[in-house]
Amino acid sequence: MKKNAALFVILYLLSLAALAETATLPDYKVLCDRLAEIPDWQASQCEGMKVDNPMMGEFVTASRTYTRGRQRIQVTIVSGIQARMMWSPYAAGTQVENAESLVKITKMNGYPIGITYDKRNRTGGIVVQLGFQAVMAAEFEQMDWQSALKTLQSLDWKAMQALFR
Repeated sequence: MKKNAALFVILYLLSLAALAETATLPDYKVLCDRLAEIPDWQASQCEGMKVDNPMMGEFVTASRTYTRGRQRIQVTIVSGIQARMMWSPYAAGTQVENAESLVKITKMNGYPIGITYDKRNRTGGIVVQLGFQAVMAAEFEQMDWQSALKTLQSLDWKAMQALFR
């Protein structure tokens, strides 16, 4: 009987922690404000949503696509369990490079960054960890990963991160 009571207390405390964690999530419109214009790039309308699901908890996401000629980069701010899933391929620290592709983990201005890059197609993805429950993820086309990362630096990462504290 004591084991059941202890388990109940633990589950109750975890649920309170989850509620406290998700209660501070911003509205997707606030995230859209952080996906500002980038000089010399055409920006699409920002789209987003805030979701509360009993199984997956609360999360918020916002996304905007930037184009310049044939180059395209879609930037998405994601929170909640989806953010942890997006970071999970990089969490183990595995890095790989061969003639066709690259998986790289680095840090920039204190932010952990995961990079995947297809060298032949000049496409890839970058995930910037803004916090335990938030990432900025980008998918890019017709550019190398260094150029994509430089483009992402045009956005205010600190302002994004501050929304999830």
